[in-house]
Amino acid sequence: MLTVISSRSIGIPPLTGERLSDLRRVRLEVESLAAIWATPNISDSEIGRLEECVTAMDEAARSGDNKQYLRWNRAFHFGIYQAARSEALLAMIETLWLQISPYFHLLHASGNYLKANEQHELMLAAIRARDGAAVSLAVRNDIEVAYRVLASLLGVGIAQ
Repeated sequence: MLTVISSRSIGIPPLTGERLSDLRRVRLEVESLAAIWATPNISDSEIGRLEECVTAMDEAARSGDNKQYLRWNRAFHFGIYQAARSEALLAMIETLWLQISPYFHLLHASGNYLKANEQHELMLAAIRARDGAAVSLAVRNDIEVAYRVLASLLGVGIAQ
């Protein structure tokens, strides 16, 4: 989401602690719900695509290719969310990601990409096991870890 910065330019709005906390709260609910809905619907070919994403993210994180990591991270998450088979829910998640994803590049310096891939592995294992509650929990943990890193980088207190 873009905003007017001055009379002649636009850019991403600053990420305040309040805005970060609000995005976190909404993402926790909406994205974990999408994961639960996706679990019984996801096909074997979609799971195969998620496996490719996790492998590619791991390679990108290890090689320091931030751009590719973020590309595969989005493909992974949206591969799950699309399997929820809800256009309305997917549209909400896309709007949330438009607001928060410009800040995901900040997570690289913290080592978060490798940590996040641990959650992605847990999501994938839970999806394979068709365990919606476990997928939901891993999604929530992934969001929480990123939130804590971003809050720390912004120098804001961490909301509960």
